[in-house]
Amino acid sequence: MRRALMLGVFLCLGCSRSDEPETVISDSGLEREIQGFRLSETHEGHPVWELHAAKAWRIPQDSHDHLEDVEVLFYDQNGTFDSRLTARTGVVDENAGQMTAQNNVKLISVRNDTLTTQELNYFKDEDRVRGPGFVRIAKPDRVVTGFEFEAKPDLSTYEIRRDVHISLKNNRSDIVP
Repeated sequence: MRRALMLGVFLCLGCSRSDEPETVISDSGLEREIQGFRLSETHEGHPVWELHAAKAWRIPQDSHDHLEDVEVLFYDQNGTFDSRLTARTGVVDENAGQMTAQNNVKLISVRNDTLTTQELNYFKDEDRVRGPGFVRIAKPDRVVTGFEFEAKPDLSTYEIRRDVHISLKNNRSDIVP
């Protein structure tokens, strides 16, 4: 009887309820699999970026985490929200400070400037995003398309290197013929 009581007390020591969402880790032959993956970086107490993914996993002998349903929030040097990146999949290498977002990548700044592409690489040390393929950047007064791009995550500056096309938007409704 005493053993059963001690076993019951031991089992209940691990029992607790929390309002925090649980991160679930499973053993599926992968090195690790995590539901509700979160990763962030701060500098002098201010957020630099936050990465969220519905699911992350690592394959044995691989140093990268593979991601599904990716969201990255970028912040300026004062910790103020700057832009939001979403993608269907991604890969993050924490040691190298690099992330690749793939499949329906969209980066939207607080000014509502929007970059869309199929692959985007973020380089933490440079605070830059780059991509090898087609890109479309929509701003209030123009749409720029082309191939091979580089930009700040807030889209304040950008460069497109090949086959650049610019379409200007006419937002003036006060023009009388």
